[in-house]
Amino acid sequence: MQNFRRFIKELRAYWRIMLLSVVLTLITAALSLPPPLVVKYLTDHLSLGALQSPLTRVNLVGVFGVLLGTACLSAFFGYWLSVCLTYLGQRFKLDM
Repeated sequence: MQNFRRFIKELRAYWRIMLLSVVLTLITAALSLPPPLVVKYLTDHLSLGALQSPLTRVNLVGVFGVLLGTACLSAFFGYWLSVCLTYLGQRFKLDM
């Protein structure tokens, strides 16, 4: 238990980067929710006959935009999450 207390004392200097890592983790997790819902929308609302109407083509462009935007945002936040965690680990090792 004494080692754990010492470990917590050492980590106090990095609370900002750890908080940022938690926020980025939550954002990345939240961005993983929309793609299955978009696929559900596609399978439930589109059929072969519905693909002929112009309104459906607009919906397909919007659905593709949502999927692409979600993937780009997830990659962006995932990148910064890995940068933060790598920085935290390397900085902690350096200060030991």
